[in-house]
Amino acid sequence: MKTTYTKEEIEIINVKQLLTVKEAAVSMGVHPRTIYRFIEVGRLAVCKTGNRCIRIQRKELDRFVEASILGGR
Repeated sequence: MKTTYTKEEIEIINVKQLLTVKEAAVSMGVHPRTIYRFIEVGRLAVCKTGNRCIRIQRKELDRFVEASILGGR
C-alpha cells in the first residue's frame, strides 16, 4: 500500500466526488481499515457499485468529519 502521496495527488483526491476507501482514508489521514470499521458499524454511508466495489460520496465524508468534530460520534 502506498504510504506517501504528492501534493498533486492529494489535491486530486480532495476534489473528487466519489472516493475509494483508500482515497477517503488519505483524505482523513487514517488507515483504510479505519474507514472499513466506520462503514461496518454504520457511521459512514457508502455507495456499492458492484459486488465488491465501494465508493464514498465526498458530501457524506464531509458530513461524517463535521459530525465527528462537533462530537456527534
